[in-house]
Amino acid sequence: MTSAPAPVSRAKLPVVLAVIGAVAVVFLVVVYWTELMPPPAMPRESKVADFEAKLREAGRPLPRPAKELFGSAEGRDLIFTEAGSLEKSGQAAVAIPVYVELARVDHGKSARRLAEIYDRGAPGVDRDYSKSLEWYERARQLGETVETCCRR
Repeated sequence: MTSAPAPVSRAKLPVVLAVIGAVAVVFLVVVYWTELMPPPAMPRESKVADFEAKLREAGRPLPRPAKELFGSAEGRDLIFTEAGSLEKSGQAAVAIPVYVELARVDHGKSARRLAEIYDRGAPGVDRDYSKSLEWYERARQLGETVETCCRR
């Protein structure tokens, strides 16, 4: 005949509950990171499509679809350059979403450029010092050199 397992003593109960709680927390973290987090390297389709349309209107179509270009460092640099040309032609409001998408895929120059735009303002874009600080910090995290003093 099989005997029933011995009940957990009252002294060991807090330890058992702590272990069960720790396992539950680890499970939730794993589920969150694997199931709920979007992949960071995918640009938002609508922003990319708007950018491509504006470039075509300006007579500067990209050599390949922008979605493909986001996949390589050279492609991201090309998109950054093209966004800069739109910005210089007075379309900073069109360039900003592109810089944001580039920064989402860890393009440091784009994060720094966003910080500069929000720090100093641009045609059609108001200054926003809190956004500026956030983007400067993100640029720093991505390895960009950011001046910290006396630049206003």
